[in-house]
Amino acid sequence: AAIYFFYDKWDKALDDCNAILKIRPHYPGAYYLKSVCYHNSGNTSRAMKYMKKAIFYEPKEAHFHLILALFYKKQKKTKKAMASLNDLSVGSTRT
Repeated sequence: AAIYFFYDKWDKALDDCNAILKIRPHYPGAYYLKSVCYHNSGNTSRAMKYMKKAIFYEPKEAHFHLILALFYKKQKKTKKAMASLNDLSVGSTRT
């Protein structure tokens, strides 16, 4: 999946992520990569959905919270962006 991602082959990267998730359905890295692929292909709502899943399975991963906050900021949802960052500092998740 990472190689396809590197070459901007979003559909192929998503196919690989889906295959990974069939084997390891709780793997946050696959949800993270799906999120970034959807974001890069212009589907922000799906990008947010899968970033939230990544956070659900790995709530202490700072990078996931930061990316979700950036997605919210891009949508001009400042309060939700700040909440995502706050969730990181208190160790909880809000979706």
